[in-house]
Amino acid sequence: MTRTAACLDARVAQPRSTWAISRKRQQELSFPAGQAEPGAMTENDKPVVTRGGPPPRHHLALMIWLAVFPTLTVLQLLLGDLLDGAPTVLRTLVLATIAVPIVIYGLMPPLQRLRVRLIARRS
Repeated sequence: MTRTAACLDARVAQPRSTWAISRKRQQELSFPAGQAEPGAMTENDKPVVTRGGPPPRHHLALMIWLAVFPTLTVLQLLLGDLLDGAPTVLRTLVLATIAVPIVIYGLMPPLQRLRVRLIARRS
């Protein structure tokens, strides 16, 4: 028997309770100390808002537009002369390859944080 098979057999042979996480522990991990589960009630019977859910579609559409339009405009201004003679498909591929990571990793997280702050201020 190989070493990998022996390790796999040992893990399968373990009782489930030794590696399964209890429901209470799952709740503790998903809502750390000081943060209540959404919808939980405080001593004043007011709902506790700790984490925002996913944004509604119209909020998400606005955030994406606010991130994509300026990004594509700046990229067109910077790379327009360089890609002037390129076929449309190649030009689109280059712009999308550069724009998507900028939008997803650079612009959307701050926009999402701004949205959460604006909603919290409104409440």
